[in-house]
Amino acid sequence: MTGSISAEGSSVECGAAGSGAFVCAFGGLVVQVQPDPLGVRAIGENEYVWSGTTPAELEINAAAKVHTWGWDGPDTAWLASEVCFSTDPEIPTDYTKPGIQTVARGSLLVAQSLVDENLQDGLVYRSKYLPPKNSDFGKKKVLFESKQGKVDYADVEVFYPAEAANHPPGGQGCRGRFEYDLRSGLIACEFDAPAVVLNWFYYYVQAYPAAQNPDVWYAVGTVRTQEMSALTCHGYAQRPDGTRYRKSIVYIFDTPTNYVSPCSGPLPVPLFRCVNGRPTFLPNRWMYVRGIHKFIGVLEHELVHKQMYENNQLYPEGAADADGDGVLGEWEQQNGFDSRTAYTTGYPIPDAEAVAYIIQYGKLLAAWGYWERDWASCPTTDCERQGLQRGVPCSPFPWFFGDMNGQNRSADPPSNLANSLPACLEP
Repeated sequence: MTGSISAEGSSVECGAAGSGAFVCAFGGLVVQVQPDPLGVRAIGENEYVWSGTTPAELEINAAAKVHTWGWDGPDTAWLASEVCFSTDPEIPTDYTKPGIQTVARGSLLVAQSLVDENLQDGLVYRSKYLPPKNSDFGKKKVLFESKQGKVDYADVEVFYPAEAANHPPGGQGCRGRFEYDLRSGLIACEFDAPAVVLNWFYYYVQAYPAAQNPDVWYAVGTVRTQEMSALTCHGYAQRPDGTRYRKSIVYIFDTPTNYVSPCSGPLPVPLFRCVNGRPTFLPNRWMYVRGIHKFIGVLEHELVHKQMYENNQLYPEGAADADGDGVLGEWEQQNGFDSRTAYTTGYPIPDAEAVAYIIQYGKLLAAWGYWERDWASCPTTDCERQGLQRGVPCSPFPWFFGDMNGQNRSADPPSNLANSLPACLEP
């Protein structure tokens, strides 16, 4: 996706402009590129997306306006050799030379890059893969400078295509069969072959430290329920001395109705309120998360299952589970759940899932600021199916609360929600 940066500003003397940018006079001329006056969160302007191809390409059509005083059609060719365009921080490129020269087009000064031994308008970047780090995307400044020093800049934002797979080699991906029987609770996980992860998974893992875990995988293949966003598979591993230990692997799915990709709709998260000393499911009020927060929510939910299984609190061996819900009875009593029923919070959410949802909600609250690390872009104008920085945001909040159909929305959560464990216990 390309666009142009070519904003005009009023003529001023040499020095600092009111916006905080700089202008410089050249014998009766003033050159200025006015930066975005908001300067921060995405407003749908000056946004650029790397291609989903290999090699990957990014083009920023940068230009600056020359202002004159009563001088019609000035010849600005002499000025073109005095100025250049660049970005800060620098954008990686393997096969081009961005901003190698500037040319004059009437009152415009236009950046040019060397591409395939030819000059092309704009700042053009081309590499075998997308930049390697999540921090390589995001806010940049297109600088316009002269031999006399800095002239001006414009704020831009750079994104990656979420559902392409042209990132550098790496990322934990597998192909296999993943099934879960709701009646028996049995989980089947079969690993067949490696799989290439999509860009959103590759960069979200970098952005969120808890995902940088050797037991967290991207998965494709046969999934029993297409609406299932992830599954934690439990089993045993063996130490060098031959002893076994409990081990779980988290698989985050890519399915036709994937709730984890930022390009799908909002992810509903059940909520629980403390009632009479017990957490209770609220069927008419849900949290809805988008972008990187969907990934965080799904991941943290599954990590609860992983931790509890490995600590012998889920599907315990040699310990009491009187209600047969898979959760250690003693643990339930210590954390505000009823060890005599599999549905402490109310049907249809079993206790093992309710525990994970409560902790998931608390982790999402703690991860509020991660929208600032979300540089995914999706091929749609629907703000609810985008990364959280791309385009005009649906709201200034990274999530909303609504009914079970996503309607009757509000930014404020219901009162007295459980967001950690032990839950609802009296001091």
